[in-house]
Amino acid sequence: MTNLLVFRERLKKIYSEYSRWIDAGLRFILAFAVLITINVKTGYMTQMNSELFLIALTLVACVLPGGFGFAVSILFITINLFEVSKLLAAFVPMLGLIMYLIYFSFKPGNAIYANVALLLGLLGLPAPIGVIIGLLTTPLAVVPAIFGLMIAAYVNYFDSNFMVLTSDVGSIFKQGITVVKGAFLDDRIWTCIVILLVVTIAVFIIRRTFFHNNWIFAIAIGTVLYLMLTLIFALVMDQEIRMLSLILNIFFALLIGFVLHFLFFMVDSLRVEHVQFEDDEYYYYVKAVPKVRVTAPEVRVTKINSRKVKEETKTSEQVVFLDTSAPKTEEEPEATETSEREEEE
Repeated sequence: MTNLLVFRERLKKIYSEYSRWIDAGLRFILAFAVLITINVKTGYMTQMNSELFLIALTLVACVLPGGFGFAVSILFITINLFEVSKLLAAFVPMLGLIMYLIYFSFKPGNAIYANVALLLGLLGLPAPIGVIIGLLTTPLAVVPAIFGLMIAAYVNYFDSNFMVLTSDVGSIFKQGITVVKGAFLDDRIWTCIVILLVVTIAVFIIRRTFFHNNWIFAIAIGTVLYLMLTLIFALVMDQEIRMLSLILNIFFALLIGFVLHFLFFMVDSLRVEHVQFEDDEYYYYVKAVPKVRVTAPEVRVTKINSRKVKEETKTSEQVVFLDTSAPKTEEEPEATETSEREEEE
């Protein structure tokens, strides 16, 4: 556990230094994943299937502010469906316009949850949406998430019934009515929306309470609520229970919830402090819960300079040479004395 906490502290340090680039990278990954999933589900316009085009469109979505990332996803879906049917393609921007008038016009900050819901809805994993919104923001962010789920349901229905819709020789308005009934009047999409609302509100309320390990209880109770409500609606409305999909939804809801808990809310519940103070008008009761922090160990590396080692060896060799030459300097006066004596004789 200590190693994980040290790893989290290093992540926080890296994020504090490069937050702008990390945020841009996360937006790029989300937008690219959405466009890739849309291209797999639809991909009717072959000119837009190249990876370079998707990367360029993703960069445009990341550069534009606010909810334009979701607008780029809507535009990409519309262009792909436009290749098949102009009327069927018109429903997607209509939903986007309604969402803008209802929500984005006065609160554009939560537009990212529409893109997250669109991606998870296309993948068939709506369970983590309620946990994510309940842990990170207010239940008001459910509004763009619902629109993202509705567009995902529309694309999924179009993808599942593509052969039937394209082979129908009847009126184009009849095709449009069939798609609207199949996508938006299906019991599954509305039960999914109701479950999303209940799970989000439950996770948000439990997360805001003041007992120990509230985030863990919020994640667990939200996941159990999703499981119970899904089974209840399936039995009451005689819907097919897809066990593999249900297990994957529960698994990813728990996984994403505990990852968010690890990154954003690690506290030491054993060192809770209650503080009371007052002023002229009010009494204040404060509950202080310390965060879990572990200082990352500092690693000191001692560098050995090879150049200094070579210089030391050279100086040692010079000292040895001088020591060996010392006796030779003492013998020179003796040789000069013997030569002088011979000359005198």
